[in-house]
Amino acid sequence: MKFIFNTYRIAWQCLLLNWRILILLYAISLAFSFIALGPVSNLIESVFGDRLMLNDMIAGFDYTAIIDMINHHGTSVTISIAVIMSFLIIYFIWSVFYTGGIVEISCNRYARSSTLEFWRGGAHYFFKYLRLSIYIFLFLAILGILLGIYFTKDGLNPLHLESETHLIIRFKVLLILLVVVLFFKSIYRDIAKVVIKDLDHHPFLFKANGIALVKTFTLRFISLSVLNLMFLGLGLLLYLMLKQVLSSLVVTIIISQLFFMYQIAYRFVRLASFNYLYSDTKAVPGLHT
Repeated sequence: MKFIFNTYRIAWQCLLLNWRILILLYAISLAFSFIALGPVSNLIESVFGDRLMLNDMIAGFDYTAIIDMINHHGTSVTISIAVIMSFLIIYFIWSVFYTGGIVEISCNRYARSSTLEFWRGGAHYFFKYLRLSIYIFLFLAILGILLGIYFTKDGLNPLHLESETHLIIRFKVLLILLVVVLFFKSIYRDIAKVVIKDLDHHPFLFKANGIALVKTFTLRFISLSVLNLMFLGLGLLLYLMLKQVLSSLVVTIIISQLFFMYQIAYRFVRLASFNYLYSDTKAVPGLHT
């Protein structure tokens, strides 16, 4: 376990050395958010121009106000949703790109990388990472369909069910199964990206996917993933506690932005730590388990 902690520590050290990349990722992600949410923000401000009503909307979900806005400004709401959906696709493409850049600059463990290396890495691995993302999406889509078929195999009509107990138990079992699958999917995804980088000379992903699938279920990578999730959970817990204690709107926005940056930092550290662990297990034969 000491080896895992050391790998994780080096990943944070790499992040601190490349803090300019973190600022860059935050600035671009924030720009995407402003552009995507701009129409919605303008719509809400035009409909609920009164500051007290806006504060009520921020403090808690107002179902009546939302329904009233949809009924009277349906076209504007539709356009705003369409803009958000289009930018979700753009952001997905950007996230595929920047993960390649992170993997590239994380190879320099103890030295600061240039921004040029980040852009070069993102461009170099983009199409391979995009294919990997599509494969994972197709797997999750098939899994979702199978889980949905199993959940609804007896129908959802309450008049045809003898008891809802079986439905509740089935839902809980499927939910636990889905969480477990998503956990191992996240491990596989990050290992695969690191292996793809290591096997850069291979045009196809079959070998990289096979290696990543085997390593996904090894104790070291599972432990590293749990360690990453623990730090993400601690950040989330701190964020929620501060939101409860500090009620000022301005302070809440600042805290939210800090947590947003922490999420980006978590993504960087996670990929870097997986990269280091994979490289070290290759270099030292005794670390393959």
